[in-house]
Amino acid sequence: MTRLAFAVAALALAAAAPAAALTGTAAWEFDAPGFLNSNNNWSFGAAFTVNTTLKIIGLGTFSDGATPNSLVNLYACDSLGCDTTGALIASATITGTGTTIGNFVFASITAVTLDPGSGYLVVGTMPSGNLYAYDTVGFATDPRVNYTAFTDRFVDNLDAAFDPVNQASTSNGYWGPNLLIAGAGVPEPASWAMLIAGFGLAGAMMRRRRVVAA
Repeated sequence: MTRLAFAVAALALAAAAPAAALTGTAAWEFDAPGFLNSNNNWSFGAAFTVNTTLKIIGLGTFSDGATPNSLVNLYACDSLGCDTTGALIASATITGTGTTIGNFVFASITAVTLDPGSGYLVVGTMPSGNLYAYDTVGFATDPRVNYTAFTDRFVDNLDAAFDPVNQASTSNGYWGPNLLIAGAGVPEPASWAMLIAGFGLAGAMMRRRRVVAA
C-alpha cells in the first residue's frame, strides 16, 4: 500500500511539472492603432537589431480581436540593415489558439537566440479580411530591441518571404508581426493543485512509516 501511495504521489508531481503558460515581453507595442485597414493580401516586415543576447520563445501578429490567421517568419540577415539576404531561423502560424499579450497574439516556437551585432527581419502575413494597424499611437520598443523608423517592408503576397526592399512609408511600421522575448513561466492553477497534492501525499506516507517503525 505504501509503495502504491508513493507511486501516486510521484505521478502527481511529474504531471504537474511541465505545464506553464506562454509568457514574455513583446519586442514592440503601442497604446492604440492610429489607423486600421484591410485592403489586400500582405506580407509585412520589420528589420531590427538587439542590444544584448535575447531568447525568443514566440512569434506573433497584430489582432484587433478577430481570429488571426498569419504565418510569421524570423530571419537572420547577413547585414545589419537586412538589405541583401537572410536565413530562416524560426516560423509559426498564429491562429485563434495563440496567447494574447497586448495588441498581439503569439504562438510558441522552439527558442532561438538573437545576438548583438547581427541584423534580423521578422515578416508576417496579413490576409485580406484581417485588419492591420499603422501610424499607431504610443508606439514603443523593448529597450533591448532597436527598431529603426522607416525600415518597414510590405509586399502584396502571403509568402512571408525575406524581402530586402525597404518600403519607407510610415514612421513606426505596419503591424503586422512581433516577437516574444523569454520571461519566467507561470504554472497553471491546476498544476499548483497537483503539486500540493503530491507533496501532501508523500509527506503523509513518510509520517505513517515513522509511526509504524516506532
